[in-house]
Amino acid sequence: MTKLQLLTNKDGSNLYETYKQLEIYRDVDRQVKALTKEKESLAKELKSGFFLHHDEFIYESRLLATYYSQCRVSLDQKRLEAEQPAIYKEYQTISEHRVFLLK
Repeated sequence: MTKLQLLTNKDGSNLYETYKQLEIYRDVDRQVKALTKEKESLAKELKSGFFLHHDEFIYESRLLATYYSQCRVSLDQKRLEAEQPAIYKEYQTISEHRVFLLK
C-alpha cells in the first residue's frame, strides 16, 4: 500500500483534507460553545436586571427586545403511556435521523 492510498478513502476522498475539516469544525464548535455560554450569561443578567420590571426595551424609537411570558400546551407522554397504553401506541410515531458527533 502506498502513502497515496493511505491518504485516500475508499470513496476517493482525501483523508488528510477530511481531518483538516474536522479540526476546523472542532475549533468552530469550541468557539460556538464559548459564545453560547457568554450569550446565556448576558441574557440572565438582562432578565434579572432591566427586564425584571419591564417587558420591552425601546431605544431611539426602536423596539430592540421583549421579554413576555408564553404558554405552551404539551402532552404528558409518560402518563399517557402508563394510563392509556393502547391510545399511546396508536398515536406513537417513530422518526429516524443520523447524528454527527466528534469524538
